[in-house]
Amino acid sequence: MDKNPHLPGEPDEFIKANLGLARKIAWGWVPYVQRNENIKFDKDDILSISYIGLIKAYQGFDPTKFIGKDGGNIKFSTYATAVINGEIRRHIRDMGNIIKRSRTDKMPIDVDSLDRPLAEGGNITLGDIIETGSNNGEQIVIMDFLSQIGPRLRKIYGLRTIGYKQKEVAKIMGTSQVNIGRMETYLYESARQYGCGMDLKIRKRYRKQEIM
Repeated sequence: MDKNPHLPGEPDEFIKANLGLARKIAWGWVPYVQRNENIKFDKDDILSISYIGLIKAYQGFDPTKFIGKDGGNIKFSTYATAVINGEIRRHIRDMGNIIKRSRTDKMPIDVDSLDRPLAEGGNITLGDIIETGSNNGEQIVIMDFLSQIGPRLRKIYGLRTIGYKQKEVAKIMGTSQVNIGRMETYLYESARQYGCGMDLKIRKRYRKQEIM
């Protein structure tokens, strides 16, 4: 494993020193998993998934991309907590078949990224919206949610967040307003099942743009 330049020590040593954090998060999920008969994981499975999340957090941590509560760089523990929870949530979603792809969304998937301009000729990217509209761990949670939905849904979220109406979004994306409405419904449902009040965050940001 390559060394993360933003963290001290060797990778194995640093990860070993933070296993306690991964275990704490894993045990927090155990009661939920045990209550849900559709989830076939046991405690050891959750712990293993948590360790995978810790490794991913080590590999992806870059404090310059996030702002902490005090205005400084975010701490590794804050970042790792969000990443590990996201990893566990993702495994539960996949195994329990919680979030399904919309049957009404039959449009081809295109390649997108946080750095691509949302509208032709514009200079605002989805990454800009996430960075300016969130803070601390919420930034990471939003990015984790967006990473789990299709690129077209991410683009709709970005365009609607900066104030584009459904009709305008449909024109940009080359489809009908009715289809955009359907995809937004699926976006809300995916956000609701993701948890963390994500559906409320999306609706709140939409309403804010409509008032402005």
